[in-house]
Amino acid sequence: MLAPIKRLVRSQLKNHGRHLIYVPRNEPAGLELDHDLPLIVTAGRPVIFDVGANVGQSIDLFSRLFPRSSIYAFEPAADCFALLNEKYTNERVRLFQVALSSSDGTREFFCYRRSVLNSLLPLDTHPANPFANMEMINRTVVTTRAVDSIIRDVGVSQIDLLKIDTQGWDYEVLLGAQRALADGRVAAVMVELNFIPMYRGQRFGETISSYLREQEFHLIDFYEKVRQGRHLAWCTALFSR
Repeated sequence: MLAPIKRLVRSQLKNHGRHLIYVPRNEPAGLELDHDLPLIVTAGRPVIFDVGANVGQSIDLFSRLFPRSSIYAFEPAADCFALLNEKYTNERVRLFQVALSSSDGTREFFCYRRSVLNSLLPLDTHPANPFANMEMINRTVVTTRAVDSIIRDVGVSQIDLLKIDTQGWDYEVLLGAQRALADGRVAAVMVELNFIPMYRGQRFGETISSYLREQEFHLIDFYEKVRQGRHLAWCTALFSR
């Protein structure tokens, strides 16, 4: 009796442009980060590096999914960092007004009308870039740090989740974590992958995926996918050892 009912439900959903999909309870499904992240990050008190915190979108997600976590959040933009300082006052969230990169130093930082587009790279004017005409409101010099030196300074022995969303600069952040990755001190990586020319000088998603495979990480799935027509433009990818 259940089979005809399932077929009827699937048929009705399909007529409205929807699909019924089975989601396993204890295995990643590749649909929602809310479901899959707790299956990948299993430490009781996970240490999370949020690289490119912006105004706290990921901090809120991690705090909800991992209420006993310790979050180290990195955001170089002064206005965004001020908002983070106002919003997060508990000791579980430590804030750093720096940009993470392949090495310690300084670098020019580009700020745009939409702060989620801020980057250490300027936007590309390629016709495929939907943000090619976004107004730049400021450019400044910011401090850069490498994950490996941050780990040393704060005394962290293990990163359970390294989240990177730095608008085209993600590969450089991974290079700055080379020693931690090689030593097996990073358990999972959540990173934005671009497949269209959004920033001048960016590394594309295929390069980042290949680098993580070399470091013995395996792809869990793609999330938050954005398409241009039939092609994948960018997404969030989750990798684990």
